[in-house]
Amino acid sequence: MNYLNSKKKSLPFVSFSFTCIILSFFLLFADHVLAEQSGSSNETGATSKILTLYNELTSLSHGSSSDTPDWGSVWNTIKTAAKWQPDGDALTSDVLDGKTFYSGNSRTAKTGTMVARSLSDLSTIVSAGYYNATTLSSVDTDFIDDNIKQGINIFGVVGNYEGESVPGLPLTGQTTVYETGDDGTYQRGVANTFTDNGDGTVTDSRGLIWPKAWNGDAANGGAKFVSWEAAVQYCYNGTFFGSSDWRLPNIRELNSVVDKTKLSPATFSIFTNVASDVYWSSTSGGAQPISYAWYILMVQGAQEVMGKGMSNYGVCVQ
Repeated sequence: MNYLNSKKKSLPFVSFSFTCIILSFFLLFADHVLAEQSGSSNETGATSKILTLYNELTSLSHGSSSDTPDWGSVWNTIKTAAKWQPDGDALTSDVLDGKTFYSGNSRTAKTGTMVARSLSDLSTIVSAGYYNATTLSSVDTDFIDDNIKQGINIFGVVGNYEGESVPGLPLTGQTTVYETGDDGTYQRGVANTFTDNGDGTVTDSRGLIWPKAWNGDAANGGAKFVSWEAAVQYCYNGTFFGSSDWRLPNIRELNSVVDKTKLSPATFSIFTNVASDVYWSSTSGGAQPISYAWYILMVQGAQEVMGKGMSNYGVCVQ
């Protein structure tokens, strides 16, 4: 009887203690509870601190002789949760547009403003930012294996192009095979084609404009028998066919109008009055480039250097 009376007397005390703890919990977190219930806070679901505490409290087996609640531990958990604030440093510009997040010690949700970027086939620069999933071939439809040299791997695309060995080099014009494996066998290179503009000029397939008659009227881009310096100045300062942006061609440009299958002159038949002689290029070279420049001998199209003080022909290009 004494034991039963004693247990009955202790029950009100335990119930009273539990009631005080729960009351303190609701007083301390009333604002957070109401916020969640009203929908003004996004602390719901698995990330909710209040939900975590609720589950912890309801999991305690109060009144069971086998489980005595550790109210001190519960209370410390409640106090820790009460002080919790997001501590991230992300800005709205750091988060994708329309996505919500928390940062800056604020429990108020923020919305990102960062706009997704797109890759461009007009530039090799990739700016910092967010990019949606894509493929490089959809950004640039020319990024395919047929446009990449055979055996070369670019971003996982292995090329199978078996065209010219050095892109952009002109064809020599040789079509006859004198020995298997020679130039005539492969005929590698880019053909240079020409269009007669009907105004005394010719445009090639690379976009260069040449006088049609190389040794014609000197006032219209015709060549002159002068030193290298004088040839450079003649083209640079001259006005031909109503235009003033002419210049002496560099050695590669001059080589592009050489037809190796022709002799005296070694150039294409569309050009007239071409001397079988030396034509200056604007490219300096040799062991002493300050004194020597490259030229083409239009007898057979040979290339060599010569002293800049020598007198030769010069044809202009635009």
